Amino acid sequence: MEQLNFNYRKNGWDLSGMLYGSRMYGWISKEVVQDTYLQEHWQQKSTTFNDWTSKNFNARLAVNYTINEHSAFGIRYDYHKTPYSKSLMETNTDVYRDGALSEKTHSPNLIDNGSEYHQVNAYYNGKIKDWSIDLNLDGYWDKSDKESYLDEKTELADGSENSRYVSIFNDIDNTLYAARLILSRPLWGGELSFGGEYTYTNRRNINLNPEGIVSDDDSRIRENMGAAFVEYSRKFGHIQALAGLRYEYNASDYFEKDVRVNEQSKDFSNLFPTLSIAFPINRVNFQLAYRTDIARPSYWDLRSSMLLINKYTYETGNPLLDPKFTHNLTLGATYRWLQLSVGYNRVKNDILNVTSLYDENDPTIMLMSLANAEAYDKIFADVTLSPTIGIWKPQWRFQLNKQWFDVQTPQGNLSLDNPMSTIIWNNNLSLPLGFMLDADFMYTSKGNMKNGRFLKPAWRMDMALQKSLLNDKLNIRLDATNLFNSYKRDFIMYVSDMQTMHMTEEPNNCTVRLTVRYKFNATKSKYKGTGAGESQKNRM
Repeated sequence: MEQLNFNYRKNGWDLSGMLYGSRMYGWISKEVVQDTYLQEHWQQKSTTFNDWTSKNFNARLAVNYTINEHSAFGIRYDYHKTPYSKSLMETNTDVYRDGALSEKTHSPNLIDNGSEYHQVNAYYNGKIKDWSIDLNLDGYWDKSDKESYLDEKTELADGSENSRYVSIFNDIDNTLYAARLILSRPLWGGELSFGGEYTYTNRRNINLNPEGIVSDDDSRIRENMGAAFVEYSRKFGHIQALAGLRYEYNASDYFEKDVRVNEQSKDFSNLFPTLSIAFPINRVNFQLAYRTDIARPSYWDLRSSMLLINKYTYETGNPLLDPKFTHNLTLGATYRWLQLSVGYNRVKNDILNVTSLYDENDPTIMLMSLANAEAYDKIFADVTLSPTIGIWKPQWRFQLNKQWFDVQTPQGNLSLDNPMSTIIWNNNLSLPLGFMLDADFMYTSKGNMKNGRFLKPAWRMDMALQKSLLNDKLNIRLDATNLFNSYKRDFIMYVSDMQTMHMTEEPNNCTVRLTVRYKFNATKSKYKGTGAGESQKNRM
């Protein structure tokens, strides 16, 4: 990976930019056991090895003008291209019927990806009398294409063989226009902010399978989203209070071959309140906060097109998904280098991985999809200690998460309420001769998350050594991530009332990285554009 950042400044003008290029390789191995309980017990044992390589290029150019200490405007252009991204996923699957081997399949899948996006942001940030103005205008256009070529060979229990060849071509085009305006001013001893945001998105997904094994798809999602928000904060002595309200209206139209599908076209109208109060008691600072969040499904999750993983596994989205809503209540406390946070979440319409039979006459073929979950509750606790002891700056962090989640399994109703904990121990040491050493440790326990269960704990160790030279112009850093290649997860998902999926993943995430950074005449960018429509961009 190579990256160059630059900035040229004269009078009130700034011209800045970035160039980035990378070439990456990686691989991952995975074992999956899928059990299907019908009149007979079907079991599929699969091992998958996937290696990939990609080339990426990013560029940025921005012009900024500072009018005075209170006002500035600018425009920024970002470009990204992945001209080359190839992967070969080889899967070997053994299928058992009531414990007896039924067939074996070798499924090499060659996948070729390419993508490109353009993004423009223009902003004005200024002040007129008591009013502060923050305006952002954004445009975003991206295109991606994917080709997959699957060449399968199956050996049946009687010794006979058969084979098939499957090719799938997928093209996606995204367009986004967004605007956001925030106005704020002092009012009644506090600060009042209000504004609005508008986003238009258009996404087209074309999926073609010349062999006719899965259906072709030509679908489009067009959305208009408008939001208005107001927030007021004020300090009463040592007490800081904040109250806010956001209203969102989202109109989504779903088209198949340019014909609107009413069932999959939806309108949403929602209010999101925010309340918080911060206050000290003796030398301890407390904060109590409530807010509601929304997470809309990604456009990929809303697709109706089908992907073929191998002979036994098909994958699709769900255009009927509803957004996920979360009510959050949090209490935090801070005393010197000790921080404590506890909270409660009420989650509605969480998005789960689910399965069903693709063909009622063939129980070996599974269709992976998505569905909204019933509402459930979660609690969490987080304690962080960050003292400084001479040249040693340790940080200990203890996290605990617990959910109350019921799921239907082939064995009946199951309560997935075992807690999960995480222990993080980070260390920073200032060594002689200007060296800095980081040694970080993380441990994650087994436990439950949504409709899944981690069956074994996992841990990892990261280390880094760095030194700055030439009056901090030159920095050399050596990192080792997951040093012992120990972070491997063993996970079972309860994906339907007749199927379970057990996955053991061994990613190649033991990494050694050397970074050399040289900077001269360095200055911070004065560009203040923050973008509009960010949540919609992330969905793309």
